[in-house]
Amino acid sequence: MSRQIIPIDASNLPDLLKVAEEVNMTKTPRLIKRNGENLALLMPTGQKTAHPQKRTIWTQYNPQKVRAALQQSAGALQGVDRKELLRDLADQRGQESTGRPL
Repeated sequence: MSRQIIPIDASNLPDLLKVAEEVNMTKTPRLIKRNGENLALLMPTGQKTAHPQKRTIWTQYNPQKVRAALQQSAGALQGVDRKELLRDLADQRGQESTGRPL
């Protein structure tokens, strides 16, 4: 297998272009098959591996942005009745929520 990638101009290949645009937009690789046989893997540009990185809550964590956001939010709850807020939150957590993952 060659390490050099040979480009294909998909301008005149509308079916391929449609799939390639979807892969690029969703950043999700697509496996191309024919009669159940794997033919090729179409990857979005910018990804280094065949397996996309699993996203976690820490994937794009930036401590400087967190500190700045906390400083901006200082005093946001000033004047709010703490007991009433906690009671409202408890009531809302007790409500049924159809379709929400557990």
